[in-house]
Formats: sequence, structure tokens, C-alpha cells
Amino acid sequence: IYETVELRKIHEIKAAELACSRATEENYERLREILRESEERLAAGEGLAKQDRDFHLEIVRATKNSVFHRICSVYYVMGEERLPIYFSDSERGRKSHAEHLQIFDALTRRDGNLAQALMSAHLQGVESYWKGLLGGTEPRVPAPERA
Repeated sequence: IYETVELRKIHEIKAAELACSRATEENYERLREILRESEERLAAGEGLAKQDRDFHLEIVRATKNSVFHRICSVYYVMGEERLPIYFSDSERGRKSHAEHLQIFDALTRRDGNLAQALMSAHLQGVESYWKGLLGGTEPRVPAPERA
């Protein structure tokens, strides 16, 4: 889980920046649709696992780099059983949705620095959740051996 979140942070923060300069109206409309679906699900007391995945992958799609999109799609295949757990708490879903709205606003304003900062904070929250649930910290990397 820690390794996946680490890679998501590396890729999705950069994706947010690139999407600011490359997104089309089609990408923005799809993001609006996902945000509307999220609001409907929250109002019905339902989780946002699919909408979360779709939101993040649409940002990556907006980079116009198909290889980038294929790589990031793997994270969501790997985590498809974990996302419903994460979104089983309705408050967590509302918080995530509010953060998605802020990220979307930065994207529409084409503010790459803000989009990166917001995505970083958003994914830090995900990392903190899993650390709290699983206990402890990420695995330690052994120090290199000295010659």
C-alpha cells in the first residue's frame, strides 16, 4: 500500500500540473460529470470508490499522454478492493469530494502550482489514513552496505 501511494504521489501530482496546460473542455466536462455523480452518491449515503478512481484518472487522461494513463490505471486495479474500504466512512467521502472540488477549480484556472499543491495534500491524506489503519510507518529501506 505504501509503495502504491508513493507512486501515486509521484505521478498524480505531476499529472495535475500537466493537466493545467493540456486539458480540453472535454476533460473538464467529464470531471464535472464525475463531481456531480459524487454529490449524488454522497447525498444517498453511498461510497465514492468509482468516482474517486474516475476523477484521478481523468486528470491523468488530461495530460494527453496515453502511456502515463496506462501506468496510473494500474494503481486503481491494484487498489480496487481497498477503495471501498477507504470510502466506507461517509465523512471521508465528503472530505475527499471537497478536496476534488478544490483541485478541479485549480485545474480550470490552469494554476499548475496550486493544482500540484492541492493534489499533494489530498494524497498525503490518503497516506495518513492507511498509516493509521495499518499502524506504524512505511517500510524502512536498509542502509547501503559500506565497502
